Amino acid sequence: MNNRLEFLLKSVRSCGPLIQSHRKQHTSIVPKTKGAISELVTDLDLAVEQKLIQALQKSFPNDQILSEESAPNLGDLNKPTWVIDPIDGTTNLVHGFPAFCVSVGFVQNNQLCLGAVYAPQIDQLFYGIRGHGSYLNNRRLKPVLTSAVNESVIGTGVSFRRLNTQGLNTQAEQVLLYIEKETRAMRRLGAAALELCYVAAGWLNGYLGFCLKPWDVAAGFLIAQEAGYHVKALPPASNDTPVPEHFICSSEVICDEILRHQ
Repeated sequence: MNNRLEFLLKSVRSCGPLIQSHRKQHTSIVPKTKGAISELVTDLDLAVEQKLIQALQKSFPNDQILSEESAPNLGDLNKPTWVIDPIDGTTNLVHGFPAFCVSVGFVQNNQLCLGAVYAPQIDQLFYGIRGHGSYLNNRRLKPVLTSAVNESVIGTGVSFRRLNTQGLNTQAEQVLLYIEKETRAMRRLGAAALELCYVAAGWLNGYLGFCLKPWDVAAGFLIAQEAGYHVKALPPASNDTPVPEHFICSSEVICDEILRHQ
């Protein structure tokens, strides 16, 4: 696993110069839509993805790749699989809001094994190693576990466009209303991978996600879990998968409390 970890950290960091160079050369980043007006892709997403996939295919040619733009079909997660979001927070990138990142996770035997999330604009590299903790720029993260819901700040990633297609609007509204009423504050940055890392760092006390894809959360889940936090699926999602699409990530007490109100 050490060779994969070394490769992972080197690869996500190497995307930083590509992203920064592209942003300097282009005063505005023009997106294309992928169906819904909120589903964006840019040339930079594709360039970062191509860079990562080419490096993976050269170093680990037998591994599977699950990637947002060019390889989005979920395969057998018992096999070695890299899960890539080349730019998490594309809408933020397009609008110049500095909350976006490169996110890459590694799954094997249906378990999250490695995860790295790199925010190049602030040079923050979060990474997690199954059984060996989570780190921010090589500093080990320690949990700041809050058990009091009314003292917590919870991040959210909820798309009502997606919820509507699955008939989950009412369920999500109930949970969001509870969080809005009972917590200290609610935050929405629009970059799930980064917000899960903020949970790991103790800057958020939890993160609620609905209708998220494996590439949105794979790396962030492992980083949060290895920092001492829990990920629990919200119905109808199942805990049988390492990457449930509806979930709460927080301390066990807060997870259970929110589950009682969904």
